[in-house]
Amino acid sequence: MLSHVNRVVSGIGPRVFYTALVLFFFATAMSTCFSRDSEAYHILIGSFVERQFSFWQTFNQHTEALLIWLSVLVDYFHINDWFVFFIYALLSVSIKVYLIEKKSQFFWLSLGFYVSYFFLFQDGTAIRASLAVGLLYLSLLLIENSKPLLFFLSVLLVSFLVHYSAIVFLVMLIIQYKRSENILVVMLALAALLVLIFDKNQVISFFINVCSGLNNSFYGMQKLISYLGIAQNSTEYYSPFKLQSFIAYFFAVVFWFYKERFSQYEMLCYKAFLFSLILFVGFSYIPGWQQRFSDIFAFSFVFLVPYVYVFFKQFVPSRFAITIVILACSVLFIKLAFVEKLIVFR
Repeated sequence: MLSHVNRVVSGIGPRVFYTALVLFFFATAMSTCFSRDSEAYHILIGSFVERQFSFWQTFNQHTEALLIWLSVLVDYFHINDWFVFFIYALLSVSIKVYLIEKKSQFFWLSLGFYVSYFFLFQDGTAIRASLAVGLLYLSLLLIENSKPLLFFLSVLLVSFLVHYSAIVFLVMLIIQYKRSENILVVMLALAALLVLIFDKNQVISFFINVCSGLNNSFYGMQKLISYLGIAQNSTEYYSPFKLQSFIAYFFAVVFWFYKERFSQYEMLCYKAFLFSLILFVGFSYIPGWQQRFSDIFAFSFVFLVPYVYVFFKQFVPSRFAITIVILACSVLFIKLAFVEKLIVFR
């Protein structure tokens, strides 16, 4: 075990170290002061500090244990609650940059897309989900190395300690098998057909009936049902038939023709990407479910972005192909950060 840790640490070069350091600094600052969720997290941490939980009391609360443990440390050592954001950013950013270095065919392109989308949505905003995603894709290495039982246990641990929604990643044990991508494509087409056939009320009623037959005492299930109630009384709707959605479907088709060139990890990511599209389409009437679950699997696109460059390189010179991808990432970053205002200046 120690020898494996030593190999990992020794394999971290200056590029990974300095990139993670810069992003870690910005993730800590944004999540602490400049995100939509900053204020809510400060209030939540403050409530845990006031209630002064013991270690064992954290296991029967309505929040994952890690956040409560870190809040307890804030109280115990009498330090500022920025410490909580610091730890989440340190772990999440370090894991993701390490994975990009280890598993991406083109480090800077994958990093660029990560920063333009997931860094803002996850590391800078939804810090618990962000760390869970990093740990889940780190756990995916266990499937790659034919250790499904360890993967199963690691996902359970992440969902229990970091974020309940991580439990859905267990589906990777099913879709890991060869040629399962064919079934996923059929499921995607079927999901789109069902959304066209059934209206919002029918879809939500169906899921309410399903959830009512399950054990609702678990907090995670209560949270799921609350999203159904919110969706039922809201006009919010993320259409799976908008232009940006079709761009994602287009690249799902493009990647299909490169799948013979994928490494095993990239193939797992491609299947995760297809499954993210299924969830995005299937839960289009339930935005809370759609974003919470789809984004977990959509992070896989970070490792597939180099094939976008490979695709464009067939039609334009390499320099222009890279420029296209960089411009797309820059526009996405500006749109999310300043138009949709994920970065909040109070």
